[in-house]
Formats: sequence, structure tokens, C-alpha cells
Amino acid sequence: MGPRHIFWAGEKAGIAAGETPAHAAKVSTVIDIIGEVNRVAVRCTALFTQVREASGLSGIEALTLCAIVNAENAPTVPQVGRILGHPRQVIQRAVRVLVDAGLVQPEVNPGHKRAALLTGTAAGADLAQKIYDDARDIASVLAEELDIKSLNGVHQGLERLRDRIDDYQGGEE
Repeated sequence: MGPRHIFWAGEKAGIAAGETPAHAAKVSTVIDIIGEVNRVAVRCTALFTQVREASGLSGIEALTLCAIVNAENAPTVPQVGRILGHPRQVIQRAVRVLVDAGLVQPEVNPGHKRAALLTGTAAGADLAQKIYDDARDIASVLAEELDIKSLNGVHQGLERLRDRIDDYQGGEE
């Protein structure tokens, strides 16, 4: 474990003054989970780099394109930001690139003068599908020796942890 991962050493968290051993165990486990999520995120970034590079887009541009193309209703930049958990400004820069590349088009939003609705073009939908297919191929290999019950438990636990983080930050999505 390198110096940048020292914080994630949950077993070293100890017990804070006035804390019960049961709560200290939960705190230690949350720290362990956060550390593992960090390590998995780093590996996923490396693993899916080939998908991103094949698309010709940056990571955030590819995510933004897929979020727009797969949205049930045409989203605005702030809505995409909330969906992806990124600041509006980051999404706005990605959208500019996607519009310039002819992958996304802004449409008039009858509910808001300045926040355009975003839709994927045919080229954008095709590229988003290619990104999805390439990523799914990798996920398919990863899923081979994992059981669905464990995967669902991890998914539900991470959703709950994300909700707690959002609550802690004041209700952000």
C-alpha cells in the first residue's frame, strides 16, 4: 500500500473517543470499501481506456454522449451533470465538443429559455452503441466467474453508500 492509499487502511481507523466497538467496525469497513472502490475505479479507468480511445472521445465526452443518447427524455446539461455526478461546467465543455463533432444537437427547451434539451444525432447514437458494445464485451468477461447474488449485493450496497454520501453533502444527486 503506497502513501496515497494510507487513508484507505480501514483496519487502522481505530476507535474514536466515545465510539462503540460496533460503530468503529462499521467505520473501518466503510473506509475499506471506499479504498476498494478507489482501487477498482483506477483499474476500470485503465481497462476501459481502449474503449474510450477507440471512440475518439475523452472519458467524460463518452460518458456524456451515452447519457444523452440513452436518456428517456432529452436532458439538459445540468440534468446530465446530476445523472453522472459531475459539475455542470464539466458537462458543458463535453457537450460543446460533442455538438462540434456532430454527435449531439441542442434543441429548444419550451420549459427554459437558456437550458437547451440535448439529443443524440444518428452518428452520436451509432457511436454510443459502439462504446456500449465494446464496454459490454469487457464486462462480459469480468462477469464470468461472479455470482448474481453477490453482484446484486455489491450494487445495492454501493447505491446505499452513494445515497449516504449525497445526504452528507446536502442532498446532491
